[in-house]
Amino acid sequence: MESAQLLKVKTMKNMMKGMLILTLFILLSGIAFAGTLKRQSGSSVAPNQQFNIVYSMTQADAEDFVAWHETISGGCTPNLIEDFMTRTAGDNLPVTKTKTINSPSSGSCIITGYYQFAGGQQINFQTQTVTIQSQTTTTTQPQTTTTTQAKTPPPSTCTNFWEDPKKNCEINQMVWWGLAGIVIVLIISRSGRR
Repeated sequence: MESAQLLKVKTMKNMMKGMLILTLFILLSGIAFAGTLKRQSGSSVAPNQQFNIVYSMTQADAEDFVAWHETISGGCTPNLIEDFMTRTAGDNLPVTKTKTINSPSSGSCIITGYYQFAGGQQINFQTQTVTIQSQTTTTTQPQTTTTTQAKTPPPSTCTNFWEDPKKNCEINQMVWWGLAGIVIVLIISRSGRR
């Protein structure tokens, strides 16, 4: 009789360990992913000419979203850039977006701003200066700013069999994985009783 109770205690302990490990796995699986957004442009441009600022998502999850806000002082137009970029499953990296800027007749344009990945913190870009030179040629020496941030992944598009469009799909997936874990633990605990 005592060995049957000892077996029940061991089974309960194993079940609790399994549930704890499963819970930790579910909670930790969505905590830290890295996303990187780079900004590139030339360091100088001829007066009254156009230059490009290229934004590149070089590290991202399979599905990701990043938004940015930039102010450009010194007479360049437009003087404000607010935009976003998404990466969907199947997109190759880098995902890029280009903005065309018009330079003034003299001086320099200073680009400052920040970006934020879905679920992440706001990250400041490094301040960049584009000098307006009186030469007719432009220098295309790129300046690159790279910053990596830890973030929580954005909600998925729920293309799985457990999709419920009325609810948050990430939570639905966690519930299914949790239920699967409980079923596995129950099967293991029942097999120990035989």
